[in-house]
Amino acid sequence: MMKIDDHFMRNFTELLCIIQFLQSLSTNIGDVITQRGKSEFMLKQTRDELDKKNIALREVFSQIELEKRQIKDSVEKNVDRLILPLLNELENKTDDNKDIFILL
Repeated sequence: MMKIDDHFMRNFTELLCIIQFLQSLSTNIGDVITQRGKSEFMLKQTRDELDKKNIALREVFSQIELEKRQIKDSVEKNVDRLILPLLNELENKTDDNKDIFILL
């Protein structure tokens, strides 16, 4: 009878160790899952913030491109309105006998 009790106790002790190990493992897995959930949430927040910043940057770039076109158009109009007439006037006033050339 002593042999069965010793064997039972060893098995019971081993079983208790296995149960404790599984409980510990279960807790660790739960912690990993919780941490992963937190990480995924933080990643989504970061992604959402980056998306908003990208939208804002695209708007800024669009505004810069619009301003560049406006400046270009303004410079072209000023050249057409002010500089070209002056150059034409200078060209018309040059003395053909002296071979003065205006190069553009």
